[in-house]
Amino acid sequence: MGHEELSLAVSVIAPDSIRFSESVEIHPIPHSARYNDHFESVVPYRTGNTLRQSGMYMFGFSPAEEYTGLTAIGVKTDKH
Repeated sequence: MGHEELSLAVSVIAPDSIRFSESVEIHPIPHSARYNDHFESVVPYRTGNTLRQSGMYMFGFSPAEEYTGLTAIGVKTDKH
């Protein structure tokens, strides 16, 4: 079973409208994940950071290339 990477463009808009974008490589993604009905992967990204302002942050995730079967990308936070 092979592995591959998923290239994402991650963008954030802070409550004061400041924007930040960067490219992120998520790997390894099992090759079989493209063909299964459901696959979930949790990948640490910028752990230990604190958002400086209170308010609503808008996160956007866009695959840098076509990735068949990708249905959702999200953010998991430490706070509940």
